[in-house]
Amino acid sequence: MSDGLANEPTLCIDFLEARIRHGQAVPVIHTVGFFPDQAPENFEGRRLLQTLSSMTGGTFQEFDKDAHRIYREGVGFVDYQLSSETHEERTERLWAEGQLRAERKKNLRLGIVERLEATMARVQALHQQSRVRVAESQHEAELAAAKSNYEAQVGPSP
Repeated sequence: MSDGLANEPTLCIDFLEARIRHGQAVPVIHTVGFFPDQAPENFEGRRLLQTLSSMTGGTFQEFDKDAHRIYREGVGFVDYQLSSETHEERTERLWAEGQLRAERKKNLRLGIVERLEATMARVQALHQQSRVRVAESQHEAELAAAKSNYEAQVGPSP
């Protein structure tokens, strides 16, 4: 994790190139760039981090304070823009994140090792049971009350 603005950026590149030339192993380097908001696409720090990761078979990611990754069943993790979510979506996301953390802590405490997808599926089922079904029931009750109120005012519908 870096802005990529090393004092001597060529030292890293030269070191890796020498190892490659001599048939020596190079570490896989995954980089995460933290750049100024208005940094151009050819920003020196971005170029260095992209070069380091591509030379070693690693990956390059750029930090975006407005981006978030969420899990979608059958797809995996996808980008999600926090700045565009509604209040209701934020509330549900924060609930799910809290539940996931709690499940992961419980698994650690109990010595349970399971794939993240299995934990996510359990949190999703819990969400369906404790949040979605409750909201649906409340909505149906409100709808029935509104229908009853309407029919009391104008008469029953045919």
